[in-house]
Amino acid sequence: MKYIYKLFYFLKKRHLLSKKRFRKIILYIFKHLELFSEDLAFFIQGKKIFVFLSLIFTIIFLLAEFSFTFLILKGLGYSISFYQIITMQILVVFIMYFAPTPGAAGIAEGGYSLLFARFVAKKDLFPLLFYWRFFSKYIGIFIGIFDFFYLIIRGGIKDEE
Repeated sequence: MKYIYKLFYFLKKRHLLSKKRFRKIILYIFKHLELFSEDLAFFIQGKKIFVFLSLIFTIIFLLAEFSFTFLILKGLGYSISFYQIITMQILVVFIMYFAPTPGAAGIAEGGYSLLFARFVAKKDLFPLLFYWRFFSKYIGIFIGIFDFFYLIIRGGIKDEE
């Protein structure tokens, strides 16, 4: 919180933020950081088996998601180590979380393309990028849309009274 305060104080001092805006931002950020830390503490203090299982299932999920690139590259005839692909995928996800665009639109694809361009031929870069996004994101979105509309048509979503 100290570093966040210093950053925004620096912006205020340089007259990039008004006093009122500075105060609103700091109060908002600190309030949500406090809520986050309380919720995190609540989660960690829960039953250890559930904390452990949530970490294990998160790791399994991420390994499965990151494996799509490995499988696509194998399908395209490339042989890159699984460890190297996982490392680059972690870097792409890290960049996406701090991207200043909504949903990291364009940043994910650009970073992914830059990282994998040195391993694949130019002609294979677009198919790799397309299939990566399709299998890692869009299939899940399509399943969710289908499920949502199925529940609406079937009447599975009820109003709570």
